[in-house]
Amino acid sequence: FAAGLSLRAGALGGIADYLGGPEDANALFARVSAFNDSLRVLSNAPDNIAAQSAAVDSSKSLALALNQAGAMLDGRREDADAAIASQVDAVNAALKSIESLNDSVVRATTAGQDASALLDERDRQIEIVNAAIPVRLLTREGGRVDLMTADGGLLLSGTAKRIEFSPSPIITPDMTF
Repeated sequence: FAAGLSLRAGALGGIADYLGGPEDANALFARVSAFNDSLRVLSNAPDNIAAQSAAVDSSKSLALALNQAGAMLDGRREDADAAIASQVDAVNAALKSIESLNDSVVRATTAGQDASALLDERDRQIEIVNAAIPVRLLTREGGRVDLMTADGGLLLSGTAKRIEFSPSPIITPDMTF
């Protein structure tokens, strides 16, 4: 969850930096404004060669900026896909580790051995999962734990569930992390 927010904040910050502010003459918004201004001048003097040239130049500048913005957004999307895939891999590895550590904790406790190092490692693995997906810990018999998401989905119930992620070349408004 926190990682998802951090990923979004980084992407939005990069987009805001690219778009620039009103003081930046090369910002996308400034280019849109310059294009609108050139069209306004051209509409008042359609036969004016300088106005025609200015309109063409500003349209080229705007088209270039829009193409660059599209490429930048594609890059951000690809970066986000890679970060999400990496995080999914980390969560899956942590879930498998917790599953294994659960078994080791039960064996150690049953044998009367000290399981504190195993419990510490399991807690560390749970934090890895919890950093990506907020979970509730459900204590089971023998020292086992299960992990449940906020909406009731079980990530670990005896055996670890595998989380899947497929990068998408097309992003629609309904897609979320």
